[in-house]
Amino acid sequence: MRPEANLFCVALLAASCGCATGATGAPVDASHDKPAAASLARAELHVVLDLEPAANCDETFDLALYKDTAVERVAWDEKKGKCSARRVVIRYLSSLRTEADLIAKLEKLVRSVEAHRGGVE
Repeated sequence: MRPEANLFCVALLAASCGCATGATGAPVDASHDKPAAASLARAELHVVLDLEPAANCDETFDLALYKDTAVERVAWDEKKGKCSARRVVIRYLSSLRTEADLIAKLEKLVRSVEAHRGGVE
């Protein structure tokens, strides 16, 4: 390969991999995507949700819920692709959000929420 081609390939690679921009070209702020300190209190909320019907209802819900920096993990049941009666366990930072606050947030995102203490059977 000619030296000019090598230089071009290196420049192209640097330009495509070296920038942290989203689909719009705006810089991406990844400050929310950092692990929380192990010392912060955590809790789990077990719920049964009826999501808004859509081909990707669980993914849409995930994206909306993960905007809340107190939400650490969303674990789904095995009914992928279904939008009703989904069993979900949400781990959140209880030092940043109360269970009542989290349930209120869920109520805005889904058709119905049924919270269960001690897990869902």
